[in-house]
Amino acid sequence: KWFGLATRARVIIYNKETVSPEELSTYEDLAGATWQGRVCIRSSSNVYNQSLLASIIASSDEETAETWAKGIVNNMSREPEGGDTDQIKAVAAGECDVAVSNHYYLARLIASQDPAENEVANAVGIFFPNQTDRGTHVNISGAGVVEGAPNRENAIELVGPELHAAFG
Repeated sequence: KWFGLATRARVIIYNKETVSPEELSTYEDLAGATWQGRVCIRSSSNVYNQSLLASIIASSDEETAETWAKGIVNNMSREPEGGDTDQIKAVAAGECDVAVSNHYYLARLIASQDPAENEVANAVGIFFPNQTDRGTHVNISGAGVVEGAPNRENAIELVGPELHAAFG
């Protein structure tokens, strides 16, 4: 058995000055000509982007996913650098118009005590793509306990006492 402990929606962050949310629709659309030179995204070696690509394969096929990945590369405004917060900051700074990011990085900027980070958060909007088909991709962090675990009780306690009943 395993339990999802945290979810991370893979959203589109957009610059409020240069993009209207009505222009946004799907992850796949970001690979189109409209977004040439306007996209920021972290490296393809990042697990968040790998799982997004896997979800495109699962919802369509490998050829569609490969075409999407090549389109994203063609539409990047700069080489991938940094993490999701860096992508959001690049959108706010006008280095790109849109970025793919996990939603909680924006939440961190909104909740920050640093006025500069609040300014970044205020400059961007959040869009949940693919609402007319498969929905926004969500990564899940989970925990489980292997049935034959040598320290089963300790593992269950680590996962959380409230889950103890579920693991039996």
